[in-house]
Amino acid sequence: MSMMIRRHKQQRENVETKPVAEVEKTLSEASATDTRPLTYTKNDIMRMRKVNLVELAKSNGIDGADDMSGNQIKAELVKVLGL
Repeated sequence: MSMMIRRHKQQRENVETKPVAEVEKTLSEASATDTRPLTYTKNDIMRMRKVNLVELAKSNGIDGADDMSGNQIKAELVKVLGL
């Protein structure tokens, strides 16, 4: 057995696993205590799908987002968010 495979096996055996319910509980508690607003970068906005862009535009007060193209929404969001 090669050295890399042996190390990998040893590392996997030493990993402590937690039940899924416990991990989900920890994640939900963390998200409940995190009150920071979501921040987006220009790159994040440029990669978003139109459905997500429309939701974000509506939440940021951009009227008529349903009738705009994806590129128009992106341009407006960049202006509104000051990116």
